Amino acid sequence: VAVYSPERKGAPGSVQIFDLETDFSSESKSNPQPSARRSFYRSSRAKLMWNASGKALLAWAFSDVDKTNQNYFGEQSLHFLSADGDREQLVELKDGPIHDVKWAPNGQHFVAIHGFMPAKATLFDHKCKPIYDFGSGPRNTVEWSPFSRFLVIGGFGNLPGDIEFYDKKADGKCKVMGKVRAACTVNCGWAPDGRHLITSTTSPRLRVDNGFK
Repeated sequence: VAVYSPERKGAPGSVQIFDLETDFSSESKSNPQPSARRSFYRSSRAKLMWNASGKALLAWAFSDVDKTNQNYFGEQSLHFLSADGDREQLVELKDGPIHDVKWAPNGQHFVAIHGFMPAKATLFDHKCKPIYDFGSGPRNTVEWSPFSRFLVIGGFGNLPGDIEFYDKKADGKCKVMGKVRAACTVNCGWAPDGRHLITSTTSPRLRVDNGFK
């Protein structure tokens, strides 16, 4: 189980992973030792994301204030921890906000979209090693197909709605399969067959041209 503690009274925030198979009835019951831990400043909350195997964790940390005054919405960082404590590190990303982070359903890779627009997208393996650069563009969303082979990278909300389809090869390289524009998209998701993508424009985000494609 992973636990996040926010920054408090000068002490850094932290993410700790505890092994529930540990005997908590021992003398360390009142102060159990985590199997993995990472501490960091400039965070008031965090989103914790396990991969499918439960062997790796991403901690997406948020701070409501950006002390560099570069981002009105605050500061963000991404941290990687292996459950056994073998590896814990800051995920090196482009300066600026983190727009989206998603593990592949099989837990072997994750994609981060990061930086000021045009944002950069990067594919990492399950050990947090960057293995493919998607380049930069107007994007803020990544969605993996159910079988972890295909993925889409798109830009929605106040972005034009451009969607890029990728085929991830066994060596980690990705091939562009096609591009399309789905303007005014609010939601998008893969069908269970991993072959079709649906986009929708819905209320209350948008009250006109509601529908799906």
